[in-house]
Amino acid sequence: MIDFVRQACGTLTTEGLTATDVATRLGKIEKDYGGGLQIVVSPTDRRFTRAEVMRKPGGQLPHSLELVPAEPLTVEVLRQAFGAWNAGVPEGPDAPTEINFAPAHGCTVIAQVVEGTRGIEDGTVKKLMLLRN
Repeated sequence: MIDFVRQACGTLTTEGLTATDVATRLGKIEKDYGGGLQIVVSPTDRRFTRAEVMRKPGGQLPHSLELVPAEPLTVEVLRQAFGAWNAGVPEGPDAPTEINFAPAHGCTVIAQVVEGTRGIEDGTVKKLMLLRN
């Protein structure tokens, strides 16, 4: 699974690729909302159930990529792959818990986490967001 995340970071940050190019490399485009909105993708890699490529405002360049894991992915697996994490600042009382990892492979990895019995440390990842640096 981590191999695909690293590969997706590389694709997301490849110069000259549009958001549509990135989406096509990830799998089958299910819905393109056009303009500055997202492209929904059914990933070829079945370890993920859904992907969304976000465009930079006012253009066709990719801004970020969201990935939804098909199987549980633990915070510990991400820590082993990307190093120490920092807790994100909640955007409101009902906002999901997010952690982020230092930029690597051309992008920043942000994980939306369901906390475990010990909090974030033994939590599982609901969604990953890769931000183009």
